[in-house]
Amino acid sequence: MINEPAYAPVFIERMWLTDTSFSLGHAPAESMKLEMGVSYEKSSLRTDEDGTRHEVLDLEVNASLVNEEDVDDVRLSAMAHVQIEVGVNLPDIPDEKAEEYLTRNALSMSYAHARSCILTISSLSPMDGLILPPILPDEVIRASEARG
Repeated sequence: MINEPAYAPVFIERMWLTDTSFSLGHAPAESMKLEMGVSYEKSSLRTDEDGTRHEVLDLEVNASLVNEEDVDDVRLSAMAHVQIEVGVNLPDIPDEKAEEYLTRNALSMSYAHARSCILTISSLSPMDGLILPPILPDEVIRASEARG
């Protein structure tokens, strides 16, 4: 028997790759490590007449492969900036919970898109594809709130 998948009630209004960069240093180092940063900004929650709530989130992912023996020796760097607008129509939950839900999902979906873009671009290089690790959206949110 095939079970129907359980879909999240969040929907993507739009999602765009708005900026990207990629650069290579010289040949790979004997031992390299990944340095990565994830940052975002979001809009205020907007509510339509029908109760659908929306949020726009701008995400930037920066990743570098650096020589483990000299962290200033960057062998590969990549950046992807993604803008996403998500919405949800859950009239029975308060705005605060809807905003948390939208932020968490927007982060997850836009990061997956940025991660895929960086993998695609880097796969065309002699350094091979850069596969970024998954993120924990709640931890990214906590870190952003701690920075102020």
